Amino acid sequence: MTVRTPYVMRALQAAGIKRPGLPDERARQVDIARGEIRVESPPPRLDASPAEIPELSQAQPSGEPKVISKQADIPEGEFLDITALEVNPLSAVHAESFAAIINRRGNVVCVLAVEKTSSRMLAEVMARLRSQPPRYTVTYLWASLDIVRMMNEQGSSRLSVETLTESDVEKRAKALLIDAETRGASDIHIETRGDLVEVLYRIHGKRLRMGDMSMRTFDAVANFLFNWQSKDQSRTGSWNKRAIQDAAFSVDLPGEDGGEMHVRFHSAPIHPAGNVQVVMRLLRPPKRSGGFRRLEDVLYTPEQKDQIFEMLTGGSGVVLVVGPTNSGKSSSLQSMVEHIRSVRGPTIKISTIENPVEYEMVGACQMAASEADFEHFLKATLRQDPDAVVVGEIRGEAAAETTKSLILAGHKILTTLHVYEAVGAFSRLLELGIPRGLLAMNGFIAGVVYQRLLPVVCPHCALKLIDVWNTNVLSNPLKGRLSKVLSLDEDDIRIANAAGCERCHFSGYVGRMPIAEVLKPDDKFLELIREKRDAEAKQYWERSLGVRAEWGQSPTALAHGIAAMKKGLIDPRDIEAELKPIDIPTVS
Repeated sequence: MTVRTPYVMRALQAAGIKRPGLPDERARQVDIARGEIRVESPPPRLDASPAEIPELSQAQPSGEPKVISKQADIPEGEFLDITALEVNPLSAVHAESFAAIINRRGNVVCVLAVEKTSSRMLAEVMARLRSQPPRYTVTYLWASLDIVRMMNEQGSSRLSVETLTESDVEKRAKALLIDAETRGASDIHIETRGDLVEVLYRIHGKRLRMGDMSMRTFDAVANFLFNWQSKDQSRTGSWNKRAIQDAAFSVDLPGEDGGEMHVRFHSAPIHPAGNVQVVMRLLRPPKRSGGFRRLEDVLYTPEQKDQIFEMLTGGSGVVLVVGPTNSGKSSSLQSMVEHIRSVRGPTIKISTIENPVEYEMVGACQMAASEADFEHFLKATLRQDPDAVVVGEIRGEAAAETTKSLILAGHKILTTLHVYEAVGAFSRLLELGIPRGLLAMNGFIAGVVYQRLLPVVCPHCALKLIDVWNTNVLSNPLKGRLSKVLSLDEDDIRIANAAGCERCHFSGYVGRMPIAEVLKPDDKFLELIREKRDAEAKQYWERSLGVRAEWGQSPTALAHGIAAMKKGLIDPRDIEAELKPIDIPTVS
């Protein structure tokens, strides 16, 4: 039996510490070289106030109005076009949130930033200005949206929205996509709120506000993107902000390691009337997202990997990868397919049915099927003599029925479902019409992998838990829960630094990792399923069937998350945001 000492006792030992400290030189370094954690280039987080950022806290002139809303309050000087800087110019995508004024001596620049614009984005703009050959002294002031727009329209050498040509709109649209991809975004969100148009990127699973654009710019860019050459004939008609519409297209990325990025475009009206949201999913080419990752290098636990390897052996049965949207299911399927090819040889016949095709799988016959044709393509695989079949997602009863036929025909099937836990896959398949008797048949379900992607804290700037314990960084309820699962000798737990550092591009994070649970059913588990004793089956898995990890806990995703937290990889706040409250018993 393990005796646990309340963690609050350790916090009391640090009673004299009043400011957060940084990790010492012994801080664990993330193994980037093996591809275990994909390092991206995200924009800074938005939960840091200007006071937390040294570059901002000392850069606002004293005695100036808090927010400039009158032309008379604008500092004297000449307009400086920040999209035409000699070194590292700002993308036009973000320039509409900022205007810059240079003094008559040419050595001081004042940045006017739209009120409530990302503090981190402002810090980035100021850093770009400081990097110019003249080595400007840079200050900033908050300003109303009208003031910043007026400055840009009157002083900018750029074309106004009213005179944008089709070529100019295309450049702005591509700049938006390339900027988001460069920063490692998985999605672009654009939302209109009256005259305000907000641009947000989802990076490491978090939506970050990047700035604003004018309604006219948005209309021109959104219309261009929707009417871009569709790669799967998903686009019909012209863009209508009052209707729900979808499209898909591709864009060539710059540079030697560029490649082609696939984009899924979706728009829908939102309340109040006249407003709209646009969401674009960015499917980055492998060489831009860290390259293909071998299953051996994915950050599952050693015990989880052993079970997954067992699931993938044999020529039949279905392996289910389950979880919410944007949880890395497609990437995991790709790694599993490559593992099967490495074990069974490159001549194995693998067919895939996807909507759309997200990643290229070497040697596989990949078929892009629209929602209307998905069932037709799925049935066609029965006549293609496959050794293994990848079904992008089982979405309805018809797809479930055909998948069942493929399994019974002796094919290895890999597919995904949207469920919230590994055991939940059985209930979901029952809802989709798979008979309980088949689900309980030995070999029908080879195994289930449930996962979510959680952000990995930056090892260079993360804060020690003990140093923030007496601050308001963590809520009191969270501290109480942590006290139950942490012991006196644990010192590796880290909290993401809101201010970030240069190593993590001021975000506090360096990538994401899968937090998973793995279920490989045995005879007793299947017997409980057959007898409709589902709750007992789940309890049996948690207490006996599930291979316990090195920390001696249950095999659940929450236990995996806590183990990663104890190694200094995951912030406990992110565990509770993505999984559930931190409260896990030791399994005896």
